[in-house]
Amino acid sequence: MNHYVFTVRCPSRRGIVAAVSGFLSEKGCNITDSAQFDGLGTDRFFMRITFRSETGAELDTLNDAFRDVAEVQVLAHAIHAHIHHRAFLGSNKTVVFPASLGSYASERLG
Repeated sequence: MNHYVFTVRCPSRRGIVAAVSGFLSEKGCNITDSAQFDGLGTDRFFMRITFRSETGAELDTLNDAFRDVAEVQVLAHAIHAHIHHRAFLGSNKTVVFPASLGSYASERLG
């Protein structure tokens, strides 16, 4: 199965989540994770969805098909191949502390 990440940014209004999730469902895709929020004071909406195509839909096909929805909804969107970070990290786990905690530090976890 093909795994993808779908990102959206646009003016905040009702119906965006329904438009995107409906599109994915119609294309035979299953949402595996979703997060969205309104930018405080900006009237902007942001969304990130990870999903898999259960019908083998290709990246270019999905991007082309969503353009019509994006034009109607006035959405800036992108669909990218999902890369599993564990493939790069193996079994190593690392914690990185931000500078606001005093200094950059990392600690390897066992």
